[in-house]
Amino acid sequence: MAGPDVTVGDDCKIQNNVSLYKGVTLEDGVFCGPSCVFTNVNNPRAEIERKDEFRPTLVRRGATIGANTTIVCGHTIGAYAFIAAGAVVTQNVPDFALMAGVPARRIGWMSRDGERLGPDLVCPRSGRRYREAGPDSIEEIAGRVHVEAVFVDIDKDRGRAEPGDDFGSRGKGKGRDDHRLAGLEPQRHQRQPQSVGAVGAAQHMLGAAELGELPFELGDLRP
Repeated sequence: MAGPDVTVGDDCKIQNNVSLYKGVTLEDGVFCGPSCVFTNVNNPRAEIERKDEFRPTLVRRGATIGANTTIVCGHTIGAYAFIAAGAVVTQNVPDFALMAGVPARRIGWMSRDGERLGPDLVCPRSGRRYREAGPDSIEEIAGRVHVEAVFVDIDKDRGRAEPGDDFGSRGKGKGRDDHRLAGLEPQRHQRQPQSVGAVGAAQHMLGAAELGELPFELGDLRP
């Protein structure tokens, strides 16, 4: 049920038995679990009219509010925050914060993808990376993935490739570094990248001899 002066953004999911009273704003992509509660007056009395004392509640983009959670009015739930089931929120919540308990306290950080972040602040699902931005806040890092590769020399005379082969070791006239700089003669050798990082799929994605910095967002490849 949604009352007057309630704003619900796009792609929100509002589960069973949720009431949105005057003053509640949900930005895009907010999840409201079953029976979560939004209040709009801090100190209600049945016999006292307090309609001019309604306090607003703002839930920012992508936040999750668990089942049977209570959000005390007058606070902001940060973007992509995660409120555990049964928690009672009595303060503003930072972006990406994982909140639990009565009253709710931050017990960790959650990624944009809804995964709990470890000490390295890397999302195990998407590979998005985060960093501390203050005493009680984190932010997502935008950047590019750098791929390192080991190259093997395919010697047609020998008919096989061995990891760690040195291109200059059999008198080919060029050192390993020269070959890495595209000095390899294709009719005599082929080189193939073998991933040593966590982005082994990159060699299939590129289809090229040279591997360097990839123009991909962090979410495209898992670390």
